[in-house]
Amino acid sequence: MAERESAEEIASRQANLEHRRNENFRDHFERAAICGLWLFSICILLAGATWFYHVVTPDAWHWLSPDGTTRLQNILTGGVVAAVAGGHLKRRMG
Repeated sequence: MAERESAEEIASRQANLEHRRNENFRDHFERAAICGLWLFSICILLAGATWFYHVVTPDAWHWLSPDGTTRLQNILTGGVVAAVAGGHLKRRMG
C-alpha cells in the first residue's frame, strides 16, 4: 500500500516542479536570444559585404541602384554610430 504524502512533501514537490519549469523557460529564452543575435550579426555582415562589393566593383556588376547603395550605407553607418553612442552612454551611466 502506498503511503500518502504529507502537505509539506506535496508543497516541496510542487515548488521543485515550478522551479524546473521556470529554469526550462529561461534556458529556451536564452537559446532564442542567442540565435537571434547570430542571425542579426549574419545579416549585418551580409549587408556590409554587399555594400563593400558595390564600392569596389565596376558599375556594370552592381545589382543595387546608387540610391539603394546609399540606403545600405546609411543603415550600416547608423548602426555603428548607435552602437558606439550606446556603449559610451552605458559606460557613463553605469
